[in-house]
Amino acid sequence: MFISRENELASLNNLYASDKFEFFILYGRRRVGKTALLQEFCKDKNTIFFSCEQTNYALNLEKITKQISTHYDIQDLPCFESLAQAITFIDKLQANSRLVLVIDEFPYIAKNNSLLLSQLQHLIDLKLQHESKLFIILSGSYLGFMENEVLGYRSPLYGRRSGQLKLQPLDYYESSKFLPKLNALGKLQVYACLGGIPMYLNMYRQNLSFEQNIDLLFSKADSFFNNEPLMLLKQEVKEVAIYNSIIYAIATGASKANEIATKTKEDVAKCLKYINTLCELNILQKETPYLGKASSRKTTYSICDPMLNFYFRFVFFHEASTITQDLKDNFEQYMSSQFRVVCKQFLLQQNCQRKLPFVFSSIGSLWNYDCKSRKDVKIDLVASCDSNFMFGDCIWTNEKVDSEILDSLKQKSKRFIKGLKKEIFMLFSKSGFTDALIEEAENSPNILLYDINSLFVK
Repeated sequence: MFISRENELASLNNLYASDKFEFFILYGRRRVGKTALLQEFCKDKNTIFFSCEQTNYALNLEKITKQISTHYDIQDLPCFESLAQAITFIDKLQANSRLVLVIDEFPYIAKNNSLLLSQLQHLIDLKLQHESKLFIILSGSYLGFMENEVLGYRSPLYGRRSGQLKLQPLDYYESSKFLPKLNALGKLQVYACLGGIPMYLNMYRQNLSFEQNIDLLFSKADSFFNNEPLMLLKQEVKEVAIYNSIIYAIATGASKANEIATKTKEDVAKCLKYINTLCELNILQKETPYLGKASSRKTTYSICDPMLNFYFRFVFFHEASTITQDLKDNFEQYMSSQFRVVCKQFLLQQNCQRKLPFVFSSIGSLWNYDCKSRKDVKIDLVASCDSNFMFGDCIWTNEKVDSEILDSLKQKSKRFIKGLKKEIFMLFSKSGFTDALIEEAENSPNILLYDINSLFVK
C-alpha cells in the first residue's frame, strides 16, 4: 500500500499532462522511497521501467534490450550499442504517443561511462525536445553523482531537465501514517529511532512493544540496522572510519568543531573538511544562533537523520548486552532533543497552513552564555517576520508544565531581543499542562500550548 507523497505525485502528473517531451531528475538517499513513488506514478501509464544493475554497461544494455523486446513484443531484437540508441528506438516506435521511460538507479549505468551523458545531451538537443512525447525520468541514490554529474553546471545535461526533485524523508506527521495502531507517544518514539524512511517504518511491528522492536531491529547479530548505517556511508564516502568517528562524537554530545576534534583526536581543520562533506550529504546540519552570523563561533552541528542519530548514540561502539541498559538510562534525554526537531516540523506545517498568529519567514534556535547567571541560556524555537516574534520551548518530562516554565521563557526572550511589535509564547509538552497554565493561556491570545496529541491533529 502506497502512503503519502501526494505533492510529489501531483508534480509528476502535472508534467505528464503537458503531452510533450519532459526530462525529469529524481534523486535522494537509499530507501527514501524513490522507486515506490515512480511505481505509483507509472501504474496506470504506458511505461518502460528499467532498473539499472551494478554491472558493466554492456550487460545493462543487454537487459534493457530484452525489456524493450518484451514491451513491444519484438522477437530477436539485436542488442543496442548505447542507451541513446535504445531511447531513439523507443521514440520511433511510439510515433509521437506518450510513454514514460524510467531509468532507475541511473548512476549504475552512467558512472563509468564518460560518453553516455554527452550522447543523451545530443539526443535531447537534436531530436527529443523538438518532436518527442517521451517522458524520461532518471533516478538515482548516489547524491554526489546526481548533484554534480547530472545536475551540476559542468554536466552535459545541465539545463536540459524540465523538472527535478530531491526526495526527502517524510516528516514526523507523514511517518505516523505508517503506524496507525500506535498512540502519539509511540509514534514519536518510533520516529526518533527510524526517522521518515518508508522502508524502515514498514519494518516496525506494531503488535510488539517498543523495546521488543529495538531488540529485533538493532540489538541482534543479524539485525537489519547492524549494517545499514555503514552501507549508507560507504555509498557516498571513501574514508568511512573518520566519518564514523565524527558522527559518533556528535551523537554522544559533541556539537562544536573543537569538541568534535577533541573527541575524535583529529585536527580541527581536518574535522571541518569531513563535517562539510557530511553537511553536503544532508547527514549533518549546521546551525548558528537565530539572526546570528553564519561564521559565528557559536556554530553547532547535529545529525539530521534520526536513524543514524539513534544508531550512533545507542548501538555503535556498544555491546549488544549494554544497549538495553543504556536505553533505560538515557533514552528520555535523547527523546528531548528529538522532540525539538518534531516541534519545529510542526510549526513549519502550521505556518504553511496559516494556522499561527502570523506567517513567519524564518525559524531557528537561540542560545548564548549568560555572564550574570554563568549559565548557557537557550530558547528551543524562535520564528519571526519583521518585528513579530514567536518564542517556544519544548519540554520532554513526565511532569505537567506549569506557569514557572512560561515565565522563564518570557524572561529569556527579553535577554535576546527587545522592542518587538508582537510576541507569541509557545510551550510544547510531553505530559501536558497544569490547570492554572491552561487557564492563563485561555485568557491570553499570545500564549499557545501544545501537548503531543495536538501534534497529530491536522
